[in-house]
Amino acid sequence: RIRRKVKKLDVDAKRRLYQLEAELASEVKDLKWRKMLLRPNTNFAVTWRVLFVVCVILEITHLALEPRVAQHRDEAGQRLTVGMVLEHYLVPDPVGEWPQCSGLEIDRHVREEHIISNRRKSRR
Repeated sequence: RIRRKVKKLDVDAKRRLYQLEAELASEVKDLKWRKMLLRPNTNFAVTWRVLFVVCVILEITHLALEPRVAQHRDEAGQRLTVGMVLEHYLVPDPVGEWPQCSGLEIDRHVREEHIISNRRKSRR
């Protein structure tokens, strides 16, 4: 068994130790009763935390994927960006570019007549 010598504190060190204990106790008491700006269990706080984490994950993913995506080029020869890839997969094509709608050109005058007649019918 190893015995260690216990170092005895002098009077000044003991006094300082008691002062620090009292200061710590008062700080804990103040923090315990201090009102929080926002309770952590509200729907808003939880949603805010989730959105924050999702945004951080998206930012890290963007920074990690940008060099890999920049190695590839699109049909025009431009370097791809993460935004361009996300736009390609998440944003739908305009309806006018659909093959089903490519041959449809409605005259402006006919369209206005149709709108006006629908308004008259709805007023009756």
